[in-house]
Amino acid sequence: MLQPRFCEMLLAEVENFEKWVRETKFRIMRPNTLNRFGVVLDDFGLETMLDKLMEDFIRPISRENGRNADGKYNMAIVSRFEIIVQFSFLKLVDPHCHHGFVVEYGVDRDVDLGFHVDDSEVTLNVCLGKQFSGGELFFRGVRCEKHVNAQTQPEEIFDYSHVAGRAVLHHGRHRHGARATTSGHRINLLLWCRSSVFRELRKRQKDLSSWCTECQREKKERQRQRVTAIKLVHSSICFSRDRSYSEEEKLLRSCLVNFLVLTFTLRNMAPHTTAKVISCSSSDFDINVYEIYG
Repeated sequence: MLQPRFCEMLLAEVENFEKWVRETKFRIMRPNTLNRFGVVLDDFGLETMLDKLMEDFIRPISRENGRNADGKYNMAIVSRFEIIVQFSFLKLVDPHCHHGFVVEYGVDRDVDLGFHVDDSEVTLNVCLGKQFSGGELFFRGVRCEKHVNAQTQPEEIFDYSHVAGRAVLHHGRHRHGARATTSGHRINLLLWCRSSVFRELRKRQKDLSSWCTECQREKKERQRQRVTAIKLVHSSICFSRDRSYSEEEKLLRSCLVNFLVLTFTLRNMAPHTTAKVISCSSSDFDINVYEIYG
C-alpha cells in the first residue's frame, strides 16, 4: 500500500484537489492549528481507505508494548509495507476513529513544526515524497498533561529521518517536532487514530505511570524514598537490652520513630496511597508501625 506507485497516486489526488480549490476559490479546512499547508483526506473520498488502514494495520500493532528491558525504544521494519515502527511505552486501547490529512513542507510552505503532542492516541506519519533535505523528526518522551513540559531524560531522545514510502508510528502523547526542511518539497500523510474509551479512562485514572515516563520516574523515586525511610526507622530502633529504660525514654523513642516515618514516607506518597497503623509491643518499648500501600 505504501509502495512508490501508491505514493505517486495519492500525491496526484492531493494536487488535483488543491488545483480545484485554487480555481474555484473554495475555502477548505486545513489539517490542524499548526500546519498552514495541506488538506484533509476525508474531504475528497479517502475516508473508507483510511478506516481500512487503521482497522487492519494500526490497531493490531498499537496493542503491542514496544519498550525493551533497558527502557529504550524498539525499532522494527515491516517489510511488506516498508514501514519503520517506533512504539511508546503503552499498550493502547483500540482506536475507533481517525483524522487523516496531508501536510506540506518546503521553502514556500511550512518550513518546520514546533515541539508538541498530537490530538490522537496513535499517530501514523508516512513520508510520500518528494525530493527534499532536512525535516527530521525528534522525539522526547511520552507525557501526560501534568508533565508535558517536564525535562527530557537521556534515554528518551530519539531522532528519525524521513524516507519516501516509509512511516513512523507513535503514541499521540509522545512529544515531538520536525526540524526545518532546508530544500525541496516534502509531503507527509498523517493519520491521527483516536479512542474515546482511552480518553475517558485517562480522565479517571490517577496513576499514569504505565505510559507517562515522568510519572513512572516519580513513582520510582517515591518507592526509593520509602525504602530509605524504612531503613532509617529500622536503624533508629536500637534499644540496648543490657540496660533498662525509663518510661519517658521509651515514649520519646517511640515518638521519634513515628515522626521519621511520617516525615520521610507519608510526605512522598502518591495521592491514592494509604497508611495503616499497627500497634506493636516488645519487652522494652511500644511503637506504632505504618504499613504503606502503594
